[in-house]
Formats: sequence, structure tokens, C-alpha cells
Amino acid sequence: MRCHALRFCVALLLANGVHAGQMTATPALAAGHEDPGAFACAAITGPGPSRSLRVGVFRRDDRDAGSTLNYEAFASRANRLPGVTLTPLSPRDYARADLSRFDVLVFPGGNSGAQGRSIGEKGRAAIRRYVDNGGGYLGICAGAYLATTGYPWSLGILNARTVSPHNWARGEGRVDVQLSESGRSLLGDYPQAISITYANGPILEPLNRADLPGYTVDAWYRSEIAENGTPHNVMINSPAFVRATYGRGRIVAISPHPELTPGLENVVPRVLLWLATGDQPVTPPSASLAMTDTPARR
Repeated sequence: MRCHALRFCVALLLANGVHAGQMTATPALAAGHEDPGAFACAAITGPGPSRSLRVGVFRRDDRDAGSTLNYEAFASRANRLPGVTLTPLSPRDYARADLSRFDVLVFPGGNSGAQGRSIGEKGRAAIRRYVDNGGGYLGICAGAYLATTGYPWSLGILNARTVSPHNWARGEGRVDVQLSESGRSLLGDYPQAISITYANGPILEPLNRADLPGYTVDAWYRSEIAENGTPHNVMINSPAFVRATYGRGRIVAISPHPELTPGLENVVPRVLLWLATGDQPVTPPSASLAMTDTPARR
């Protein structure tokens, strides 16, 4: 499943000063508009000085421009979290490396089928053991596809399948998502509707496997992109952000691209913190900004 992560947008983002290893500031807003990122950043507390947050990130090859751009886009957001250490992992590393030294494994945008096939069955089994033993897993777009169940290259750690068989060609652009109460508790007190970058991410639905726990929806799609002959009225009200457990570990699967969306710079750090520690980085949202935890009626 192809999930390009908007190579041009990633390159433009990085060209404007958002490089791996650098901190990025939330873009200034017009007068009278509250900056949701400022609230989020102030609430984040990193690990103690004697221990960094160790994150292993999939990166196919230094010569693979697409994989490098996706890695750097993720890194530009992850490095906002104090004490984080990022390690690029090649496909063959998953089968032979000691994954237990990482707090979180991340699969960013790219081509999910290529990701899953390149790490091989031994690598996929090693990732399942890692999460089962208490590790954290973050999948963004391609990485969210990879977490699902149903493809020969799937990890099978998320009790979900993709709805549209040709979703990899759905299109790219901005869509609206709405956070659930659990999502706002995790990600921050954002407005009801958030515009976010989308690039052929998975449309998920429950698989209802008895041997896997269900997932919690942290955000719903409220608009859709349906290009290239893909079906309409499939994406709206489907999950955009989900989280679950697998054994003793935690999983977050994100269909769109918060790491490519100005104003959502703190989403990735907050998710990493939850995956590594289980801590909720913010207090529960106020009742005056109540939002639904269930999808709107179709």
C-alpha cells in the first residue's frame, strides 16, 4: 500500500528549517486566535536526565530519498520532546537487533507493503514479541497499514482491517478530523475540527478477532478525499487515530500526517510519551469543549 507522505511537502517543510535534530516552533497565529500547540508543549515532561527516551525509527536506506524524507519529517517533530534519542533502523535490523533497548518503535510514512516485506517474517515476528513484552509501537500512514491484520506482510498487532482495497490511491490533501474525549485527553485541547494532511492513509474498521483486544478511537475523519475511482462515503466518520494494547505493549496507529501539519507539532511528542510511559501529558478537557466519542450518524 503506497503512502508517499507528500514528498514535495516534506521537502518543503525541511527546506524551511525543519531538520532532524532541530526544534520547531508552532507557526504564529493571527491576533485573537489561541495557539493549541503552546498549551500542548507546556504540558510535556520528558524522562529524567539520567535516561533518555529511546526510539527506533524505520529507515530503508540512506539512498532511498522517500524513506529519508519521511524519517526526517518524523524526527523534526519527535525532537521536540526533551530527552529523546532517535535511532534509524534498516529492514534487516529488526530480525537481528536487540529491540528491547527501545521504548518505542516507529514506522512512518512510505510504502507499507515494502516496509513489511523488507523486514521479513523474522523481523515481523521480532516486532510482535517486542510489543507483546511491553514495547510501544507508532505507525503513521504506511506504519498504520502495517499494524493491521489481513495482508501477507501485516504485523497483525491491531484488531483492524482496511475498508477500501484500493485505498493507496485515494489521494492527497487536507481533511478534517475531530478528536474524541480520549483523543483530547491524549493529544491536547484542540478545537473541534482540525485540518490535517492526508496522503492515502488507511481507512480502518474493526476486525473483531477474539484473540486481539479492540481499539480506542482518538479521532474521526469528518471529511474525505476520494480520487482515482476510489469509493465515496467510506472515509467520513471512520477512525483517523486509534490506540490499543497488544500483550503488555501499546499501539498507536495514525492514518493521516500530523508530522506534516503546521500547528500539530506536538502530537508526535505526546504520543511517544504515552507509548513509552502510559502517562497522559495533559489534564482532562473542560466540559465546555465537550466532543463526541462516537462517530456521527452517516
